[in-house]
Amino acid sequence: MKNEILFLLIDDEDSVLFTVEKLIYRVLPDAKIMRANDGETALEIIRESHPSIVISDISMSDLNGLDLLSKVREDKNYNDIYFIVLTGISDSEIITTAFEKGADDFITKPIKHNEIQARLRPALRIVNMQHQLKYENKQLTEVSDELQQGINDITKLASKFLQARLPYSTDMLKRVAQSSVWIAHQIGGLQDYEIEDLEIAAYLSYAGKVFLPDNLLKMPVMTDGRPSHKLMFNIPLNARDILSSIPRYKNVANILYHVYENYDGSGFPERFQNWQIPLPSRIIRAALDFEELIEVGSKKHDTALEILKNQAKRIYDNRVLILLEQFISEMNPNSDEVAIALAELNEGMILAQDIITNSGLKIMPEGAVLHDNIIHKLYSINSTDPIIGNVYVKKV
Repeated sequence: MKNEILFLLIDDEDSVLFTVEKLIYRVLPDAKIMRANDGETALEIIRESHPSIVISDISMSDLNGLDLLSKVREDKNYNDIYFIVLTGISDSEIITTAFEKGADDFITKPIKHNEIQARLRPALRIVNMQHQLKYENKQLTEVSDELQQGINDITKLASKFLQARLPYSTDMLKRVAQSSVWIAHQIGGLQDYEIEDLEIAAYLSYAGKVFLPDNLLKMPVMTDGRPSHKLMFNIPLNARDILSSIPRYKNVANILYHVYENYDGSGFPERFQNWQIPLPSRIIRAALDFEELIEVGSKKHDTALEILKNQAKRIYDNRVLILLEQFISEMNPNSDEVAIALAELNEGMILAQDIITNSGLKIMPEGAVLHDNIIHKLYSINSTDPIIGNVYVKKV
């Protein structure tokens, strides 16, 4: 890999520019060199051409060398420019100031051949290292993009297998993934890669069902928090075995392994309870059971949600159910209610949904009329026990 080194020389005296240019060519015959006689012109060249090394006189009219240096260092796009200042031999205080502003080195006037050589040697080494680093980062990005595309292709392929075995699942699992990702963002605390794994797990949440006999395929895995058939115990094990064979899917496999744990510890396979259960598993469980009640159980949205809410804290994380209800409201807007932030509450508003805190405490019921003292109380409670999601009020 051959890197082109672009120099920008800045001085209001052409004789100085000529001398520096000639000395650079002795060290680096293939160098590409640009010139400027003032700081403003130099700044335009820097923005248009992004030179590798800038050698600038300090004493210039209008935009001097120190001001130019400051502007270059203020812009993170040009942090890689190696900046050398030209100054008189007695300007020790100015040299100190230049280093404080971000100069990499200095050359004193009158300019000597051996000093140019001495200053350019480390400059070229650092610039070449920067070019190499950029090249390697580009290569890593390309490899990372290829790997990500490979992961996406594997996920699509796995989804195709599920679709062939469970034709009804395609749209349903897409909705599970959509709601799960939305809930995860609302709860917070998960890194981007964790939310990505959650989304993949949601799309593949039926992976463990592919080995079931045909007569059990459409049967819900759990009924009232208990396996609907003894073969359902194999589903988390199947999912983990299938997905853990792909190193990138190790966390996805762990999420699906724990989807059927109940919040009170009565689920399977490990009988984990509440916070022992991975958050992505808790989210997918609620979203999946909701969609199964609609798709397989032919329940309406309100009925399905009510069934889940009746099992809050026994089977489900109540926070997830609250946010699932809010997601449903977002996807199926009710003309009579609107979601607002806590800071937007005003006296006289009527609540369209219960207000519940992170600890599960219902602090205001649906239908309550807000007054100033209630709003202040909500602010106070929220500071120690945050309110989950948005607040829904009746439209006026």
